[in-house]
Amino acid sequence: MNNYLQQLEKHLTGLSPAEKDDVLEFYREYILDAGLDSEAEITQKLGRPKQLARKILADYSIKADDGADTWMDQPQQKSRHNLRLMWIILLALFATPIAIPIALVVFGLIFIGILLIGILAVVALILLATAIIGGFAALAVGFSVLFTHFATALFFIGIGLIALGSTFLILIIAKYLLSLFVQMLTNFTKFVYNKIQKRRQAKEAR
Repeated sequence: MNNYLQQLEKHLTGLSPAEKDDVLEFYREYILDAGLDSEAEITQKLGRPKQLARKILADYSIKADDGADTWMDQPQQKSRHNLRLMWIILLALFATPIAIPIALVVFGLIFIGILLIGILAVVALILLATAIIGGFAALAVGFSVLFTHFATALFFIGIGLIALGSTFLILIIAKYLLSLFVQMLTNFTKFVYNKIQKRRQAKEAR
């Protein structure tokens, strides 16, 4: 038992010392109560230490994410957090043999989602480039006729300023859509993982 728990502790990266102690104490009591005497019996019941650690990390990460309302004030940091959370959950799914087909489906959907995000980023860059080039071109035309055709100059200068100003709007919208899409992927991944965990718990309770 001690060797199994020591291996488990090595794989619990990301947890605080107090959280590690809680996890190890829980599984120490679980192993004793279940009467698992050998490491082979423990592995058969709980899986390899690395597999169990991935499940534990996924559970802790989901709980931390559900309680982290302040993340919404930092969209960029929230997106990085969500990507890391999806990766942890995927590792936990791949660590469970019966969940591997589901993990492959989830991985495929996430891959498609990342492709869509890439397409969105390319479209945003094209719109930004168009707005910037068009804006400066309109300003150039406006200033070139400023002293000969004043009304026309004001029109083109106005168009140029509007085009350049729209770049900020495009950036804000693209950033919002990116964060929203990543959040949707994360919520879907969490939903699938929670469903699998509930089914497993119900099966074990029978």
